[in-house]
Amino acid sequence: MSMPTKYQNNPFNTAIEVFHDSRSGHDREYCDARELHEALQVETRFDTWFSRRVKEYGFIDGTDFCSNLSRSPVGRPSSEYQLTIGMAKELAMVERTDVGRRVRQYFIFVEEHTRKLLEEQASQVQPIEQVTKRIKDNGKFTYLIILQEQGHKIASALGKASDPEARYQLHCQLRQVNDALGIPTPPLNPKALPEQ
Repeated sequence: MSMPTKYQNNPFNTAIEVFHDSRSGHDREYCDARELHEALQVETRFDTWFSRRVKEYGFIDGTDFCSNLSRSPVGRPSSEYQLTIGMAKELAMVERTDVGRRVRQYFIFVEEHTRKLLEEQASQVQPIEQVTKRIKDNGKFTYLIILQEQGHKIASALGKASDPEARYQLHCQLRQVNDALGIPTPPLNPKALPEQ
């Protein structure tokens, strides 16, 4: 599923990078607060704007955003914030500008596109090599979900298969998926193995 042309050329694609990360035990999509501040064309200084919005709307560190100090070879380290897409949408909305509205619509589209892509990929059984390559290219969480879905489909097919050769092949596939997920695979019944 490719991104529609109207969003492929959207200036926010390059202005605000959306990335997957695991924070506080949650796998979510995040964006950088400074990139959002710049894209929204807010005239207030970043630190002032961000602290004001957090206080005004009751955003919580560790839930709505994650903070850390950046390492700088010169000068003082600065505070950096990764925002959940939900918080970023709300910040865009409260700016009450045309740019804010367009940024919010962009985030809504990104969430929708990601959800559809996950559903599409989860419905397809893919070769393990293809999934492994994609894990390297994209957020790991997304593809762990795909692997898990593949494992369920293969296990279901294995339970229904009666041909020993087919059962053996399915068991090998299931073992590959489970190994990638880091979970054990029960051994295949020796009677179900193909004759040598």
